[in-house]
Amino acid sequence: MKHLLIVISLLTLIVSCSSKNKKKSATLPGTKAQQKAPKKMLSPKSPNKLTTHWSYEGLFGPELWGNLSPEYAACKNGKSQSPINLIWRKPNEKRTLQFKYMDEPLTTSDTGHSVKVHFASQQLASISSSIYSLQQLHFHSPSEHTISGKHYPAEIHFVHKNSSGAIAVIAVMISQGNSNPHLDTILKSIPSQKNKINSTKLKLNPGQLLPPIMTHYSYKGSLTTPPCTEGVLWSILNTPITASAQQIKKLKSFYKTNNRPVQRLHGRTSTNY
Repeated sequence: MKHLLIVISLLTLIVSCSSKNKKKSATLPGTKAQQKAPKKMLSPKSPNKLTTHWSYEGLFGPELWGNLSPEYAACKNGKSQSPINLIWRKPNEKRTLQFKYMDEPLTTSDTGHSVKVHFASQQLASISSSIYSLQQLHFHSPSEHTISGKHYPAEIHFVHKNSSGAIAVIAVMISQGNSNPHLDTILKSIPSQKNKINSTKLKLNPGQLLPPIMTHYSYKGSLTTPPCTEGVLWSILNTPITASAQQIKKLKSFYKTNNRPVQRLHGRTSTNY
């Protein structure tokens, strides 16, 4: 009888140990069950879905943007691309640019392609009898547009949209000269980490980055970055604002070269206002 009880006890112990080992093996690293989990996080519906990479040099540079993705086809095939070379001459038409810009808490970011200032308030501009709202401004260095073949150290793009979704960009050239306190405020607030937004308590009125003289060139072009969407109304002010050599150096420390080369006109002309 004692031998029978001992045998039963041993069998019970063996079965118990076998059950525990099965449970442990189901949670070990490297099993199929665990390998499948990350796939759910990387599904196509993820909000972090990557877009086609592009840059300003090498195999992903401007000359090859149109080959990187079907969405970028306009960069290669478009006939109204930007930037362009503008020929200086006296204004021969009248058109007034009007701005209703106001102070707003400064919000900046480094997008990985340019330094950007974001706007949430109703920053308004009247361009060609249409009201546009300022979405953001960003910097290119050296300038993208040229005036009579001349590049400026930098160029600011004030990107606007109207109620129909049409895009209008005001471009302001930066030349080396006196220090610009408003530009200084922006440069000091740019976050060190790319794609991170820095919201500050500092105030900025975008009108403080406009020159006092509003004579300008106007033409129909495109976005100067992929997807190079056409139908953009450009207004390039021919009076630059100034920045000190140190400020320009600081701006170039983010991106030494982030300008698209000048594009062919394909019969287009610009109007001087």
